[in-house]
Amino acid sequence: MYSESEIQKVIETYGDVTCIHRHRWPDHKSCFARGLIKIKNGGERLDAKQFEKKTGIPWYKVPGTRVGYFDIETDNLNADFGTVLSWVIKSKGEKRYDCAVVTKEELFNGTQDRRLVEEFVAALSNYDIIVGYYSCVTPGHKILMADLTWRNVEELVPGDEVVGFDEEAVEGRRNRLIRKSTVVGNIPVEKPVFEIKFKNGKTIIATEDHPWLVQRHKTWVWRTTGQLLHFNNKINTLTKVFDVWEESKEKDAGYVSGFFDGEGSISQAAKHDDRDMEQWNLMINASQNSVVNKATYDSYCEALERLGYEFTTRKYDPQHGDQHVITITGSKADKLKFLGEIRPSKLFKLDIEKLGILPIVEQTEIVSITPVGNMEVCGLGTSTGTYIVEGYPCHNTGFDFPYMRAKALHYNIPFPGYGDLYHWDVYYTVKSKLKISRKSLDNACDYLGIVGKTPISKDAWRKAKYGDPASLKYVLDHNLGDVDILEELHDRLEFTRQWNKRSV
Repeated sequence: MYSESEIQKVIETYGDVTCIHRHRWPDHKSCFARGLIKIKNGGERLDAKQFEKKTGIPWYKVPGTRVGYFDIETDNLNADFGTVLSWVIKSKGEKRYDCAVVTKEELFNGTQDRRLVEEFVAALSNYDIIVGYYSCVTPGHKILMADLTWRNVEELVPGDEVVGFDEEAVEGRRNRLIRKSTVVGNIPVEKPVFEIKFKNGKTIIATEDHPWLVQRHKTWVWRTTGQLLHFNNKINTLTKVFDVWEESKEKDAGYVSGFFDGEGSISQAAKHDDRDMEQWNLMINASQNSVVNKATYDSYCEALERLGYEFTTRKYDPQHGDQHVITITGSKADKLKFLGEIRPSKLFKLDIEKLGILPIVEQTEIVSITPVGNMEVCGLGTSTGTYIVEGYPCHNTGFDFPYMRAKALHYNIPFPGYGDLYHWDVYYTVKSKLKISRKSLDNACDYLGIVGKTPISKDAWRKAKYGDPASLKYVLDHNLGDVDILEELHDRLEFTRQWNKRSV
């Protein structure tokens, strides 16, 4: 929405400005406020960058920029098992809807949702920006943060930094490199989940489509929970890369942390392997004179032993025979666990980008994977597309546009490419800008006094899957209600953030 000051700025900059009905300001204030403006510039659409540079008004408010509000209803959250029941795109500022709903004949004659996908892709050409509300593991599971703490997944918000890794192997490598990653979204949604039970007695609850990175025959591959479930009755495993730790409250831990801050160091030296690929060594050392400061030296070593950390001692060099270096040994995972439990002040010197390849702690044997019904899960999104949950490496999950893209590819229907269409998700704004109990679309709108959404009837949804006309109309009406309140919610929150270009 344009403010009056923005409208005046456009008029001052371009002069000959009317609304789409050829009225000048302020005769049709509502058109100007909604951005339904025409600028006489030879009939060509304005370049967004030039407009923003001239007026200082954001790129997405260029007159003629077409914004749509999108909602989809399906009978399954996975494109290969689900069918599109209906979809709606509403044009911003207008009572115009592009929409489609499946018919009973299509559901049972083999064509299913092909027409809906074709019409959806065709409708996308009417818009430059599509606004949606995104709707994975369950709350309570621990995520490894970049500061080497473990936090519950439901607590994470956009901007938080976590430990991630390369989504795909770098050319010439079989392994994934550890990366610092930033949370870009964390979306609660109710979905069917499975309990993964391990031989060691621990469990993880995740959706069937949640992707895990596992090592098979010395090669890292992606496997969903569903793919782990169907493993030809063989013993199956998840690859664990870190143990989960907590900051130690032991008296010895406080002593070790203080000593390390005074006498310790964290170094990450580069090296090259036999294929001339860059690697990194993580060294955690402390030094002390074992003669002059024998009591302090002995106390540090004894505290390490009581806490269960592996270490070695050696002379600093021949010229300093009494000076000893105490080195924390073990794997990379062991060293990071030491830093995460002891938490010395020098921890800030650790560079996540210089930790090299993912370590392997163990191949955890899976005893069973069983469905446990519908539960709220957290759709965590990160800048690398990856994160570590309960010590296991995994991948982001998504829904709306990935679902429709998968359908389009299945039907050989050309889908918009990178940069052809931009996508905004209002959920991220609600999550980061509003402190409310639940971040669902209906709760956010209810709290802000935005009315219009229809309630969900599970009975209607079940009947819609089998083509009941009244139920399918109910589902479509639910779509229409969603996009109406989504537009109003977006208008209310537009001032709270900068809306960046993000391709579908």
